[in-house]
Amino acid sequence: MGRSDSEAQGVIVRWGLKEAWSKDASRWTNTGYEAYGAGRAGLRHILRTLLWRQWKPVRTQARNLMKAGIDGVRAWQSATNGRGPWCNGGASPMNQTYLRTWFDRMGLVSLLDTHRRFQSVS
Repeated sequence: MGRSDSEAQGVIVRWGLKEAWSKDASRWTNTGYEAYGAGRAGLRHILRTLLWRQWKPVRTQARNLMKAGIDGVRAWQSATNGRGPWCNGGASPMNQTYLRTWFDRMGLVSLLDTHRRFQSVS
């Protein structure tokens, strides 16, 4: 269900997410995204929400979910549920498709993992 590294990098380039994510993610982190979730999981939710917002038309939302591995009926239900980007960014189709490993391949640094790695060295 996940994407390969080259496929994921292609998504970043095709969707133009590198600039959008860096701008919007910095805005969220500067305003204290911890209020919206516990650390990295909250940041992933924010990034999924930004991704959902970029898929503006309903047809595009359903098509991109299907490309990511969600079946057609479920993708269409998710795209037409009438809920906003925040709710859909945390919905199960987005959580199942864009896992932690996908964000790891995109280069999202885990402060907790880095801290644990430094603790084990010293």
